[in-house]
Amino acid sequence: MHTTEYNVRSNDDTIEVGPTVVYRERDVIELKDRLEAAGHEVAALDLFNGEGLLDHYVDVPPYADEPVLRFLLGTYTLTSVAIVVRTRS
Repeated sequence: MHTTEYNVRSNDDTIEVGPTVVYRERDVIELKDRLEAAGHEVAALDLFNGEGLLDHYVDVPPYADEPVLRFLLGTYTLTSVAIVVRTRS
């Protein structure tokens, strides 16, 4: 399993270079498709943004010293996404 930064607000604009790069929905789906094409098994993706109160809260700099689901990096709202892969035998 691997977690990575995930852009929840745009499927077009994102951070592609630098110390932090951010996957968009289309990037995660493309990665899943490429892994499956290579014979690996990828668990179902859950890219639902949520509708709860905490799903709408975005921490901004200076960041709070407590866990949050989303935070602002530049102009991008980020969260984490898990990608679970079982390699082919």
